Order: sequence, then C-alpha cells, then structure tokens
Amino acid sequence: MESTEDTVHLTNCKDDAEAWEKIENSVLSKVQKAVGADLKTESWQNKLKKILFSEPGRRTELLQGIVKEQTKQELWEIGISRRKTKAALETLLEEWLNKFQEEIWQPRCKKIIQWEKENGITKRLKHSPGSMDKGNRKKNSVGSTTLERTNKINKKQSWTLAKDIAFKEYTKWIQEGFHENWNDT
Repeated sequence: MESTEDTVHLTNCKDDAEAWEKIENSVLSKVQKAVGADLKTESWQNKLKKILFSEPGRRTELLQGIVKEQTKQELWEIGISRRKTKAALETLLEEWLNKFQEEIWQPRCKKIIQWEKENGITKRLKHSPGSMDKGNRKKNSVGSTTLERTNKINKKQSWTLAKDIAFKEYTKWIQEGFHENWNDT
C-alpha cells in the first residue's frame, strides 16, 4: 500500500525512533524547568512524561499544535498550578516544534538534497516553466500523478518526468526509510 509523508508517518517512522526519544527527553527537561521545583522527584518526572507523551497519537497532535484539555486536567491533578501548567504547555509546544525541525525534518531534507545532487536533479529542473503543468499529468489508480506517456516526449514533458521520478523515490524513502547503503537493507 502506497502512503505519503504526513505527520502520522513522521511521528511513527521506525527510522526516527531514536531521534523521537531524544526529542521527548529534551522537551521533558525544558518543561520541567518551566514548572519549577514541583517536579524534583523521579516519580513526578515519570508522571509528567506519561502525561505528556504516552498516549498514542500524541506526537502527531503536538506537531499540529494540539494539546487536549485532558492533559491540562492531568497536570492539575498531580499538583501543578494553573499558571505553571500554562507555562509548561507553552514550553512543550514551542520546544516540540523546534526539536522536530532540528532532529527530524532538517536531516530528512539534507538526505533528499544529497539524493537530488547524486541524481542530477537541479533547481532549474524542478522549477522550469511548465514542469508542474497539470495538463501533462493524470491520476493513476492510487491517486498519485504521473506523466501522460506519449511516443514523442518534448522538453517540457521531460522536466515533468524527472520530477515524477524524484517524487516516486521520495515516496519510497518515506515508506521504507532512508538507508545509507540500499544493498544492506
């Protein structure tokens, strides 16, 4: 089954499991500082981590800027004041998005840029006039676009074809993960 890179995929990708653990620990540390002295013991820290990160889908919600009312209630229940809860949740969202950008998104972009260089895909190729012209594209059975095949491919169509090839490769990376040596996987 073909999938696209979306927030659900990004937050569940097995290739990024270590990076997500690093993000959670870093963000937890910042949230603890925002809350202050209320969380000196390890049991409080564990409760906070459970409240913030244990629910399935929580990573995706945080990337979308969503914090459930239930989270606030749980923080209040463990004795964190309303003022400190507000500060903690603001810190949570800000740090979560920053760390996602640094640890997940930028490394993925760098890998894609490297792949494009290795395969001769230039900005000029990607941004040439007409390369995204919908008249040259159609939907296939899984909903993604492909170049209409003709016996004679003109320059405009060759740009679109190159983009389609790159898009298919990106989709493969998203589905299967990026590996330094494809032969070892």
